[in-house]
Amino acid sequence: GIMLDFGGFGKGWLIDQLVRDLKLAGKQEFIVNGGGDLYVHAKKPVRIALENPMNATLSLGHVDITHGALAGSNTIKRVWQDGSDTKHHIIDPLTDDSSATGVIASFVLADSALIADVMATILILRPALEERLKHAYNVQTVLIRKEAP
Repeated sequence: GIMLDFGGFGKGWLIDQLVRDLKLAGKQEFIVNGGGDLYVHAKKPVRIALENPMNATLSLGHVDITHGALAGSNTIKRVWQDGSDTKHHIIDPLTDDSSATGVIASFVLADSALIADVMATILILRPALEERLKHAYNVQTVLIRKEAP
């Protein structure tokens, strides 16, 4: 059988649907927050902190958004032990194992929450694609890499 997992883009898709509905309803300003991924539609820039994946009480910096979506993904929060190995929820389809690229977090600013959501996950899996994806999808990105031991 075939298994489909919509977790990689479900939040982004739903946020975009809500944004569409709010715009159709004539709402001039709003923020849709879907579990940390969000869309801002405002008259003035809204400052959004980029969460430090190693310490959620700290930020790595911020972005100012007037119209657009911000999504993040990381390999730190949803983890478990498999014997002596620590695993996380972003599974590389080529290895059927947790990604091991050295990227522990990514943030993507895009026109669409769906694009931001998908790109944030893709960049954890394939950070070498960052420049190509930035240009192809007109997104801004931040990648956080694991420090060497």
